[in-house]
Amino acid sequence: VEKSIKHGSILSVVAAENQRGVFGKQFGSVEKFASSLKRVSTTVVRAPFFLENLWGDAGTVKSHDTFYAPIDGDTKQLMAAVADVGDAVAAAAMNAEKFAGKIVHVIGANVSKNEIAALYSKKLGRDIKLVQASEEAATKAFEPYGMPAWQVKGVIELFGINETDAFVKAHENEFEELVKRKPMSVAT
Repeated sequence: VEKSIKHGSILSVVAAENQRGVFGKQFGSVEKFASSLKRVSTTVVRAPFFLENLWGDAGTVKSHDTFYAPIDGDTKQLMAAVADVGDAVAAAAMNAEKFAGKIVHVIGANVSKNEIAALYSKKLGRDIKLVQASEEAATKAFEPYGMPAWQVKGVIELFGINETDAFVKAHENEFEELVKRKPMSVAT
């Protein structure tokens, strides 16, 4: 395979930085392997939580103006649209000259659940609240989706792996540099 492929994009997660958590360790290993290839250059595209995950709040917001997450409401988390991540992976694959060997973080927002509650409230014209769920309750909420226990553990773990303002400032323009447009935001 190495003989015919010259460059590729690697989809990874932000938690691969320092191999934090289950997913950070898994994707960190993928990144390490890709960088060891002798005749193939790669660009790593690191993604955070997807904005589209917010649709998971629809049921409880509709039924009782509340949504739940296993995180303090003021803790900020990185988010990005799935389409932006796809655009970044495609652009990285097509731009080996400039991005080979680089890591690009896709950051559409660094936002707290309380800020999301305020957006929901504004858009819906009624008061929407976040209730912090326990890890046990959040784990139980994933049962209907049929995810294996290790994967659910990894997702819950991601709620506790968040970036500093300095990290966001250092990486927030990487997507725009690669794709030549701003990423989608929570408000869009």
